[in-house]
Amino acid sequence: MYHTFNFTSHQDEYTFDDQYVFLSNGGCRLRSHDQDMNYVPSGIFEESTIELPNMEGTAVREFTGLFIEAIIPDGTALGYQVSIDDGTTWQWYDGSTWQVAGAADWSTITQIDAGIGTLGGRQLKVKIRLTPDSLEVYTPHIYRIHVFYEAVWSYFEDLKRSIKRFIDTTSVNHLVWAQAMGSAGSSVILDNSWQILGVGAVYNVTADPGRLTNIFSAYDSGTRTVTLTGAAAAGDVIEVHYTGRCNVFLAADEDLQISEVPSIVVVLPRAREDKYAPKNLFEYEPLRGKGVVRRRERPIPTLSTMMIYAVASTDVEALAIQDSLAEIFEPEPTFKSVAVGEDFFCLTYEPLIDNDMVSTGLHVKTTQLLVLGNKELRAYSDLQPATVIGEEYVGAAQVGEPGDPISVESLVSGTTWLNPICSTLPSEKGDIDE
Repeated sequence: MYHTFNFTSHQDEYTFDDQYVFLSNGGCRLRSHDQDMNYVPSGIFEESTIELPNMEGTAVREFTGLFIEAIIPDGTALGYQVSIDDGTTWQWYDGSTWQVAGAADWSTITQIDAGIGTLGGRQLKVKIRLTPDSLEVYTPHIYRIHVFYEAVWSYFEDLKRSIKRFIDTTSVNHLVWAQAMGSAGSSVILDNSWQILGVGAVYNVTADPGRLTNIFSAYDSGTRTVTLTGAAAAGDVIEVHYTGRCNVFLAADEDLQISEVPSIVVVLPRAREDKYAPKNLFEYEPLRGKGVVRRRERPIPTLSTMMIYAVASTDVEALAIQDSLAEIFEPEPTFKSVAVGEDFFCLTYEPLIDNDMVSTGLHVKTTQLLVLGNKELRAYSDLQPATVIGEEYVGAAQVGEPGDPISVESLVSGTTWLNPICSTLPSEKGDIDE
C-alpha cells in the first residue's frame, strides 16, 4: 500500500519552512520574488526546502519505495532527506548506506527509493530541496509524493485499540459533585477519582437552593482545589458542576476485571465476517522506482459486535458515562484506525439492560456497538511491467491485449489507483487466467 502527499487536493495540510515555496496551479513549486522588495511577479526564483507532514503507522513493517510525480525542467533539481525520528535527525542515502545529512547532503529520488527498505522505523518525514536553473527562470514543479510501505496487523487488535483511543480522546462526562463543608471557608477539594477537565459552575445549595448564583472563582488542577467567590458556612452543601474523563480499559468477556472505578471497559468483539464483495478481486499499485506493479487482494468488509461497559460506584455516574458514549457514537459514527488510518463505521449504538453488580458496590451500564471495517489482507505479489497480464483493466486504463508489453508509464498516466476494476483470478505471480 502507499501513502500519498497530494499537493493538488489538500493545499491546507502542508507547512513550509521557507516563504518562497508555495502551492499554485495544482502543485508545489518555487515562488518568484525580489530580494529587496519581497514578492514581485517579475522577480527571481531562489532555492528552498519543503518539509512534508510526518507519516506514521503502528502497523508499518517496512518502507518499500518513494515515487514522485513532478516536472523537473533542464537545469533544475530536487534533493531529498528523510527522518524517522520526527525531524530530530535528517539522513541521506549515499548509494550504499544512510548517513546523517549535512547542509549540502541531498539524495536523488532514485537513491532514496533504492535505500528506503533498509531505513527502519515506523514513521517517516521527507524534506525536499527545490533548486531553480542557473538563470533563475525555471523551477521544479511537484504534484504528488507516494511513499510505499508494507503493513501487517490484526483486524480485531486494531479495532479494539482504535475504539479505545477514540473514547480516550473524545468522550467528555458532565458530572456533579456535592459535599458538606466541614468548616467555614472559601475552597473545597474535589475528592474523587475522575480526571478533571474543567469546572463550569459551583453552587451553595444550602444558601441558594434554586442555584441562581454561581460562586465559582478558580480551579487548581494540581491540588484539585475549587476556590469560591465567598466563604461558605460549616455544614453548607457545595455542589460542583464539572467535566471529566475516566480510564478506558480493554478486556475479554470471560475476564471482566474492574481494577479502577469509574472506568469504561471495551470488550473484545465477537465478530462475524460479511464479505460483501467477492474475495478474488485485486488492487494494483505502481511501484515505479522498483520497476514493478504491485498487486494485492481487496479489503474485506467485516462486521463486528463490540460491548462497552460503563462502570461506576453510583448509578448516576454510570449513566453519565453512558450518556457521554452516546454523544460521540450517535452523531459522528466514524473513527480512525490506529494502524492504517482508515475509517471504522459505527452502524448502530444500543444501550442494553442494566447489568448492575450492586452486591459488589458497582453499577454497570452496558452498550452494544455494531462496527463495520475493512479487513486488509497483506498478501502482495509483484508483477513485472513486461509480463503478460491479459485483457485486464487497472483503474480506468486498459493495459493491453494478451501478448502486449506493459510499461509502468502507461499504467501511471491518467490512472486512479484507489478503485481498480479487476475481475480475474491470478494463478501465479504475474499471470492471470482467463
